[in-house]
Amino acid sequence: MGSRNKLIHFIMLLKKWWSRRFYNRLIFISAVIFIIVVYSFGIYAAALVSTLNISSQLQRGREVLTSICDEYERKHDNFYNVILPLYNSAENYTILSAILEGRQRDLVNTPQFKQRVVTLCKSITVQDKDIVTVLLHSSTTGENFLYNELQGSFGTAPKGFPFFDLIDTKGPYGRAIYGVRHWGASNRRISTYGIASGSLGTRSLYSNAGIVMVAYDVAGLNRIRQKYDIP
Repeated sequence: MGSRNKLIHFIMLLKKWWSRRFYNRLIFISAVIFIIVVYSFGIYAAALVSTLNISSQLQRGREVLTSICDEYERKHDNFYNVILPLYNSAENYTILSAILEGRQRDLVNTPQFKQRVVTLCKSITVQDKDIVTVLLHSSTTGENFLYNELQGSFGTAPKGFPFFDLIDTKGPYGRAIYGVRHWGASNRRISTYGIASGSLGTRSLYSNAGIVMVAYDVAGLNRIRQKYDIP
């Protein structure tokens, strides 16, 4: 009788041990599955966030590009309105003709004439705060002239000044936009892009007298980038 009770007691202990072991394994397996699920979800969430960030950056990049293109287009469409002062009065037309025809070089070099040109060019630059220079190229003499808005001065352009080499290469036909060029002293470096006219006429020359270019500070484009918080 005592042996039977011991056997029953042993069987009960064995069942209890097995039950505990089973539940321990079940808890362990559940914990492992939970960790795997959480880790997998974390990886998926990180990938999703990364994808959303990339998508957001691409969308912002497209918006910036569209805004910059719109700005270029506005400058291009408004170009002839900007240079209209060259032709909207007989006096201004006479000044332009004297510069491009090259027949009154002594007059063009006088301080009085240069001041008249400065006044004329200011009537151009006042229309757009991004304009920093007005460049004039005479096709008849090959001379290059420059109005510098920052200095308020007009005269023969320094040798090697940006854009004139591009104007010569482009030739006298067709309005065009020219990419960014840099000029100025090292402590006041200026980055500009330009829009050049097609062939201009004068009092004596109906065409091919020369070209005018307006150079714009890229600060206007940088303002667009800063608006979208792009460095």
